[in-house]
Amino acid sequence: MDETVTFRIYWFAWTKSVFGVKLSDDRAYLCENHTNFCKKFDSFTINLMSMEPNEMKKILVICIGNSCRSQMAHGYLASLAPEGMEIYSAGISPDGLNPRAVKAMKQDGIDISHYTSNSIAEYAEIEFDCVITLCDSVKERCERYWSTATRLHQHFPDPWNARGTEEEVNEVFRSVRDQVKAYCTEFATNFM
Repeated sequence: MDETVTFRIYWFAWTKSVFGVKLSDDRAYLCENHTNFCKKFDSFTINLMSMEPNEMKKILVICIGNSCRSQMAHGYLASLAPEGMEIYSAGISPDGLNPRAVKAMKQDGIDISHYTSNSIAEYAEIEFDCVITLCDSVKERCERYWSTATRLHQHFPDPWNARGTEEEVNEVFRSVRDQVKAYCTEFATNFM
């Protein structure tokens, strides 16, 4: 087996574990004629595989309210992005920047207090290189937008729904923040 095919097999396993890519087993099947291998992947995975690091210039992260998860991802990606890369965040139903999200990010050294809660409609005319959805309920609702963008999806629990004491709720925000940070760090390492 040549190095390219070996790389693609490992890349598939890595993508599936890190980015939560849901591919059925038949799509992971390695054809005897390995030149057809990439055709077994979803189109966004093919796009991502062909994309070189630093090739992405505009990235959009989306969740329902653009209140917590997408704001956190925006903050981390912006802090990791090379010069010239633009990071945006938006929601299906913008609900304002959540103060607990701001607090959780500040505790990790990232200031998102100046961010605004935006609708995906505000960015409909921008050509993004990559669109990342962060909750299952948003994934299908965004498909009509940005048809040429590479699409990634990773569901994170919504900390806005946390209940309990103030400390328990803040702990949920910190937990989601840490999950989002790990995802963004891995993404940046490989594609920024």
